[in-house]
Amino acid sequence: MRLRLHEALDREGRLGRAGVESVQRAVAEAVAADPQLGQSEVFPFATSVIRDAPNRDEVIARVARATGPGCRC
Repeated sequence: MRLRLHEALDREGRLGRAGVESVQRAVAEAVAADPQLGQSEVFPFATSVIRDAPNRDEVIARVARATGPGCRC
């Protein structure tokens, strides 16, 4: 799944709401596709779009909250 997160960046390089929501959906779909995944810890890695975003900590926290306790984002 290609999220095209670079298209969701604002002028300051912050990932916008639509981008964060697409990451949340992708993680939730991955966990839903494998029920065992939701019962163990998930260790995601982030693309440079997220790593380089000034609001990366906020993005990671929102994704972790939205995808459950098994996600160690």
